[in-house]
Amino acid sequence: MSKALSDEDLVEAIYAGAHNRARLREALAAAIARIGATGGNIHIVEKRTQRSRLFLTDGPNYTDTAIAEYFSHWRHLNPYRVAMREARAPFLCHERFTAEDLANSPYVQDFYFRIGERWLAGAVTSEDPSYEVSLVFNRARGEAAFDAHTAQFIGLMLPHVRRATALGLALAGERASEGAIVDGLTRSRRPAWLLDGRSHIVWRNSAADAMARNSLLISQSEERLTVLDERRRDSFALRVAQAVSRQVEGAATSAMRLSAQDETVWLEILPATAPAGSFLDVQSLALVLARTTGPRPEVGGTLQSVYGLSVSESEIALAVAAGKSVDDIASTRAVSRETVRTQLRFIFDKAGVNRQADLARLVWTFDN
Repeated sequence: MSKALSDEDLVEAIYAGAHNRARLREALAAAIARIGATGGNIHIVEKRTQRSRLFLTDGPNYTDTAIAEYFSHWRHLNPYRVAMREARAPFLCHERFTAEDLANSPYVQDFYFRIGERWLAGAVTSEDPSYEVSLVFNRARGEAAFDAHTAQFIGLMLPHVRRATALGLALAGERASEGAIVDGLTRSRRPAWLLDGRSHIVWRNSAADAMARNSLLISQSEERLTVLDERRRDSFALRVAQAVSRQVEGAATSAMRLSAQDETVWLEILPATAPAGSFLDVQSLALVLARTTGPRPEVGGTLQSVYGLSVSESEIALAVAAGKSVDDIASTRAVSRETVRTQLRFIFDKAGVNRQADLARLVWTFDN
């Protein structure tokens, strides 16, 4: 793999990692070269068990001994991971902590300083309901600290790393099969399509065929996936093209809500890369996943524990994700529109979002 990758090529490599961990490791190496780091890692932790599900590293100082020491105390990283999550932005570790903080940190003293690294830059996300994902880069002693450009780069790449690794783990489990992404989607009860940049259907599962036969909202005519609402058709085609082209800021995930009569469908549109040499002729693709119902009720409990929502607030969040309007929610709950709007403002503040559409997308991530 060339080390002079464009942003789009790097995103392509990250999504190739959804079905092939070696490709994800190559993407990490390319990112390290891109920002002049001496090493870095991608760490996926399962929230329920606090066990590491994936730890990919690159760099000369990541020896087996160093990694073993890392895992012997990685729970000490929690203060850093919490701070990195709460920052909601790339986190330049050593520029945010005092010398005393660093001196008392097992994270730094027992691992990074020991393997010869001095400067750290990275970010952690907890948007995924099952996994916590971190992307960290290092520089050695004597080198310059990371700058704002690096922070921006990490901020652009982290959503792609989170989505690609979560997708790969969810579909393939512990397997590293070249066909894992297609195998997983074949078994899935969720309608799924793989599209090229012109929305031609390269592959689809049986659930997709069943939905298309009975839907008032989508069509598979002439082997193209289209939305039947003419006002949304161009928007859908644009989102598919963005996913295929790996536009860095727009390709991490894109969701749209379609509604007609009593039918509501959410379409999630994201990049997906077919394995080289597979039965799929095109490698750069868009994966379209459909949902026809609201989020599972148990997602409400997850929202309460993760974001501190009240029972009432979690019910409103689920209703928003199911496509209900403020008026619908007010009528169902027998309260005024202003009461619902006030509760939504509290929900937005706790969940760190600004709009109902962003809240809906957030809720749906907990229903994967």
